[in-house]
Amino acid sequence: ADGGMVTMSAQAVTDVIKSVVNQDGVIRAQSMAERNGVVVLSGGPEGIVSVSGTIDASGHQTPSPLEGEGQGEGGLKGGTVQVTGQYVGLFGATVNASGDAGGGTVLVGGDFQGKNPEVKNAFRTYVSSDSTINADAITNGNGGKVIVWADDITRYYGNISARGGAQGGDGGFAEVSGKRLLDFKGKVDMGAQNGAAGTILLDPLNITIADAAGAGAGDGGLVGSTLAFTTNSGGTSVLGQDTVEALGGAVILQATQDIIVEDLTENELNFASATSVVFQAGRHITFQGAATDALKVLSGTSVHLEADTPHSAGGSAAADGVGTLTIGAITSAGNSAVTLIAADFALSGTITAGSGNIAIGTSQNTALTLGTGGILLDSELDFLSSSGTVTVGQAATKGTNGAGAGAVTLTATTLTVASALSTPGTITGTLALTGNSIVISGNVTTANSTTGGTPSGNISLTADTTTLALNANLTTGNAAVVDTAGSESATTGNIA
Repeated sequence: ADGGMVTMSAQAVTDVIKSVVNQDGVIRAQSMAERNGVVVLSGGPEGIVSVSGTIDASGHQTPSPLEGEGQGEGGLKGGTVQVTGQYVGLFGATVNASGDAGGGTVLVGGDFQGKNPEVKNAFRTYVSSDSTINADAITNGNGGKVIVWADDITRYYGNISARGGAQGGDGGFAEVSGKRLLDFKGKVDMGAQNGAAGTILLDPLNITIADAAGAGAGDGGLVGSTLAFTTNSGGTSVLGQDTVEALGGAVILQATQDIIVEDLTENELNFASATSVVFQAGRHITFQGAATDALKVLSGTSVHLEADTPHSAGGSAAADGVGTLTIGAITSAGNSAVTLIAADFALSGTITAGSGNIAIGTSQNTALTLGTGGILLDSELDFLSSSGTVTVGQAATKGTNGAGAGAVTLTATTLTVASALSTPGTITGTLALTGNSIVISGNVTTANSTTGGTPSGNISLTADTTTLALNANLTTGNAAVVDTAGSESATTGNIA
């Protein structure tokens, strides 16, 4: 049915006889010049869909009679594959929605975060270690979209590829998750030879990154639908350190409740292939080995850690003032932007951004106090290291999908410096204190250790909507005081 639609479906007819779709041959609905192929396997609301054969919805160039193979009309995009039912399993399956001009779409068990009412969500989904899902762009164009979803548990041990075209194009998007539990020990390739790498999103209820390989590799010997779809009463998805570190491109870990990184034997969580790293948790983000462990990234790789996120994994507003970010060091090989958002902070290691910027904000647009009695102590600010701009009091979230959709800028209602702050030469660019209003009640000093402690870093104070009260001294190489909508008051301090 090239260029058309192939549909296999079964509906439950009684409470005793349930619907079953078993596919172990070849289904082909390749794209044609006029339209892309569509394959739909549906088991209905109480059905089991088991795929162990090949589904081909690929799109390839059609040769012109006057031209050689592959020299036709510019190529085609991959088509669409949907595999849905109450229980959905890929057992040694091959699903191909690649295309010469761009990857197609593969939906196994549901669409993005299970929120598309037009696509039936699976209750449990299974992908075996010898199953492959391909949504690559072969020649030009972007990689496609791959979703593996279940409302309860997803067990994923397979292989996903949604690469950008060899001659140009970005990597695609993949989400692999169960809304409650995710067992993730597979591989995902979102790379691009001549473009930007794509995005991988893992977003269950809770995430724990286990020391080393965690629960191990492979699919645990699960065979057949009975074991593949078995229950699990736990509420935490345990991901092996090695599996997480192997993820490349834009890596997003998003938990409705908590993200925990166990105390690591290697003392680092090393994202050696990531272009950006995003952690979002509805409550806490905790590195249990914060005193010794580091999150390590390449030069240019941004790091965004967001506890008490205003965006839950389901996309709704969730910030409630409960969420602590507990981390040790963040180590970058060079220019890396770092964003830290939480209701409270517990920093115990150097946050290194090189020439990149650092932004720290509260999760609810609430008051932010620095120094004694505040949620950021002077000793914690001393861990910040950047020759760029360090902004305290304002930061942008990553949105509902962890990649920008619905992102908002959070600004402290009142930023108060309650006691003396002194940067020990680690902030050699600009320290920017930002809030709707600012009250400076403790001396603020920037110093560059390379010049013997002589103040040389910059200080920028920005009150967005109300007042700026300077009741203590600013000692800096170059200070800028900005009050865009209010007025300065009680200005008894000095700028030096």
